Amino acid sequence: MLNLMVDTDIGNDCDDAAAAALAYMYEGAGLCKLLCFTVNTSDRYAPGCLDAIADKYGSRTQIGVYKGEGFPEKPSSYCRKVAERFGTAVLHERPEAVALMRRSLSGCADGSVKIVCIGQLNNLRALLQSEADEYGAQGVVLVREKVCEVVIMGGMFGAECVDFDGKAYVAEYNIATSVQDSILALQLCPVPVTFSDFLLGKDVLTLGSLVCRAQQDPVGYAYQLFCGGDRPSWDVLTVMYAVLGEGRLFRKSARGTVTVSSDGRTRFTP
Repeated sequence: MLNLMVDTDIGNDCDDAAAAALAYMYEGAGLCKLLCFTVNTSDRYAPGCLDAIADKYGSRTQIGVYKGEGFPEKPSSYCRKVAERFGTAVLHERPEAVALMRRSLSGCADGSVKIVCIGQLNNLRALLQSEADEYGAQGVVLVREKVCEVVIMGGMFGAECVDFDGKAYVAEYNIATSVQDSILALQLCPVPVTFSDFLLGKDVLTLGSLVCRAQQDPVGYAYQLFCGGDRPSWDVLTVMYAVLGEGRLFRKSARGTVTVSSDGRTRFTP
């Protein structure tokens, strides 16, 4: 069975909440085993928000957290409010993200894991740079053994500039807000990487219908707080591809190389 690990910046946008719910739903349908969630921001209430989504859409799984400093400095737009409304706001100690990723990988069959990154790549970079320990070899070697694919919601390909929310958009947020992590993660990653880019999800507007159930649904409440209606489906499509793969909905490009510039722009070379 496919083992899934989801690394998220939940709270920076509401589609992370929907993507988390979808991962739980896919696990409930027997399409994957959800190993863990990891949070790549310093939002203290992000795990509680994920717990609320788990209580609604599936059974809870372990959550690892980023324990670096100041990333990001601003609080989440909705994580604390969701956790408080649904009774999961109690703060308690969570495992460090990379330690949990290593422990989760160590118990899996070789080549059985997909890592899904729907946020910045600081945790992925740290995993790849991690030292050997009781859970296995150095990070690059452990990933090479256990992971068949890394799926990243990130980058923008096929357009130099697009209009989004009334602004000229030239570099995708996840990459542009953590450029050095992105560059290092892509340089070090020893397995195939598939990008679900900004343009793929930008015009697929979904899940505004959940807002009318915001009092009973943590994802609907997140959408109500963040945008009040439909939102582009960047992270949702990324999880969909990771579990469902190519077929009726998705087709991959030819293989190539992705490079990241100092301003966060991405370029694909076949």
